[in-house]
Amino acid sequence: MATTEPGLTILGIKFAPFKIPLRRRLETLIVFAGVCEFLFGVVGCLILPSILFTRYWYLSVLYFAWMYYDLDAPAKGMLNKMRPVKQTF
Repeated sequence: MATTEPGLTILGIKFAPFKIPLRRRLETLIVFAGVCEFLFGVVGCLILPSILFTRYWYLSVLYFAWMYYDLDAPAKGMLNKMRPVKQTF
């Protein structure tokens, strides 16, 4: 039976043990960054999280809120969402 070393637990999140080599940790970081960039693009992966910790944090929160609101735009088409805007002008 394999024994597992208890890792660090903070707020219920279990982190990897400290004995994992740095090369493997960097591989995991690169894979996470690649998936993040594929899903959110460069803006959502690099710029917005860095803005989150400045005095302009509300811009990144508003952008992420808009991204969440607009997730179904490709499936429904933009015409349905833009119709009320076009009718008012």
